[in-house]
Amino acid sequence: MKKLITLMAFFLIAQSIPVLAQEVTPYGDQYPEKAKKNISQLMALDPNGDGLITQTEFMANAKKQFNEMNYNNDDYIDMEELKRFRAERQEAAAKRREEIKQRRGEQSDNKAGVQ
Repeated sequence: MKKLITLMAFFLIAQSIPVLAQEVTPYGDQYPEKAKKNISQLMALDPNGDGLITQTEFMANAKKQFNEMNYNNDDYIDMEELKRFRAERQEAAAKRREEIKQRRGEQSDNKAGVQ
């Protein structure tokens, strides 16, 4: 019985070695590019580059974004301004997605030897 338990324990430990050997990325494995982008956006809030975001740094960015949304400069954001800002953001994102698609298409064409 002891041999069986020892053998099973050895087998379980041996099975866990590949898991322990896997490299863990700091951004996660499921969406590494998205995670990198999110981290870089967050660190853009850190102008002095100390790796910490102070309330002052955070609020400076919030004020900047508020001013971008306040199209008529009345110190208020109404529903129309919010809708306009959102539509512009969505349009810009769609444009970026299309550019990425085109670049990927060009890259795959180049790999296939299409000129």
